[in-house]
Amino acid sequence: MNDKALEGPLAATRVRFSRALYELAETLKELEDSREDGRRLQEIASDLEEMFFLIVVIGEYNVGKSTFVNAWLGEALLETGITPTTEAIELIRYREEAQRRPQQSPQQPGIRIWAHPHTGGKGVALVDTPGSGSVFRQHEALARSFLHRSDLVLFVLSAKRALAETERLYLELARDYGKKVILVLNQIDLLEAAELEQVRRFIHQQVQELLDLRPLLFAVSAGKALAGEKEPGLDALRAHLRASLNEVSPARQKQLAQMETAQRTLMEAQASVQRRLESLRQDRGEAEGVQQELRENADELEQNLQRTLQEIEQAIAALGRRGQEFIDRELAFRPFRRAPRYGKLQETFAQEVLGETLVEIRKTAERYLNRLVDHNRAYWQEMQERLRSMLEVLGKESHLDAALYAEQREDLQQAIRHAERQEKHYADGALVAEMQLQFSQNLTRLRYGALAGLSGWLSLALAFLAPGPLVGVAAAPLALPAAIIGAPLAAVGSVYAWRHLRRIRKESQGELQEASAALLRVYRESLTQLCQTERRRLLQNGEELLRPLFTRLTGQEESLEQQAARLAAHRNELAEIQLELSPVSEH
Repeated sequence: MNDKALEGPLAATRVRFSRALYELAETLKELEDSREDGRRLQEIASDLEEMFFLIVVIGEYNVGKSTFVNAWLGEALLETGITPTTEAIELIRYREEAQRRPQQSPQQPGIRIWAHPHTGGKGVALVDTPGSGSVFRQHEALARSFLHRSDLVLFVLSAKRALAETERLYLELARDYGKKVILVLNQIDLLEAAELEQVRRFIHQQVQELLDLRPLLFAVSAGKALAGEKEPGLDALRAHLRASLNEVSPARQKQLAQMETAQRTLMEAQASVQRRLESLRQDRGEAEGVQQELRENADELEQNLQRTLQEIEQAIAALGRRGQEFIDRELAFRPFRRAPRYGKLQETFAQEVLGETLVEIRKTAERYLNRLVDHNRAYWQEMQERLRSMLEVLGKESHLDAALYAEQREDLQQAIRHAERQEKHYADGALVAEMQLQFSQNLTRLRYGALAGLSGWLSLALAFLAPGPLVGVAAAPLALPAAIIGAPLAAVGSVYAWRHLRRIRKESQGELQEASAALLRVYRESLTQLCQTERRRLLQNGEELLRPLFTRLTGQEESLEQQAARLAAHRNELAEIQLELSPVSEH
């Protein structure tokens, strides 16, 4: 390209654009699924330094691409044949003096460089690529890798077999790169006029329906043109290109063409980052859902505890009422009633007052314990399933970076192992056995404590309830004196016994209430401590389980947000550069 094309504002824009592409490429290299795009942008930035407007000729092998390039140049510069002959990319730069012996590009293996004055104008380079479907698969890959560097694509089709599957894929790739495409229908000398029109309509319809493209189409016979015959189609294509380059210089067109490529690549990277951000936020939502369930499960332990304590409190209250009735009945003062035997009173107390209450209390506490164990065990089993489900979903998120995926996968696998350990804690039965032993000991202490406490008062009460010798059988010979003397004494003794028996009954009631309160207190403290321990264990282990995941998600989310911010800054800069390139005419 001549020096004048690089002077002034356009040259400054080119320098800025090239720098912006290099910087964007570096950002894209940080994104695993955009690293290849970053490499491509680096190549585009390098092309901007040379500023050749690259017209890339692509198509299947044996459609006459090399013949077309030769016809374009006006001489048989490149080798042609019926078998795949182009094994390398042939890059023909503009130069006033032709260079008919190619040089190998030192920086880009597989590219041979020529020079010719008929490339299409100053600053224009023609590129002939190996054919798609070629036996030279490595060269086909090279051709595909070169497509992104094109400023204009001339897609050559054969009039006898237009739009094969590989051709459609190439066109799709060019479309995805955002390249301007012109279709060249070659070998039209093999068709009649009616057939040619049918082929034209077929190509336009297929390209529009399948690829949503509406490119220009020029029908040519490259072979006739190369033989020196008049070829209107080729002349029309040259005229179109000449008019386009006269309207907007190759330097500006190149930058505009690569601007479109850069912006499309940037938009795809932004969309990729946004998808990954949304995926991470969904993962965070899942983790927060698990965290909320964890808190709800911990709260449920407390709710179950209150229901259990209420049942135990009701059972102990019923025991206290029966004990009250027993004391009122058995310790009533009846001076002439035969005193009940101590052993009989104990038996009656055990049957009527204690009854099955202690057994039911123990069963109630054990039911709570079993519910707690089963609940926590089931919770950790469910937690494992949730985490495995998250792991499975993660495996399907192919858009994640491999490193990011590996980190999240390891966090989830570690969380699953943690949940399995928690489940085993409840599965071995140690917690149930320990608490059942504690319950049994508490109940045994209550039973013996209550009986022992009441025994003293019962013994004292029995002493007052037993008939005295003044009114007994032994005093029969002195019955009358005893009646005369004993009546006042009996009255005084009865009042004394009645008063003391009231005190004994009151103390017995107090003893029973104290024993009942002690039992309720033991169970309340024991079960509350158990509940708090398990609740704390649940929350702490849940926190230990989720903390690495949240930390990782937060770090990844912050990193992606920073990348998104950098991409947005690149997008703003490209928009500013595009405004500098916006004039559509030059003088």
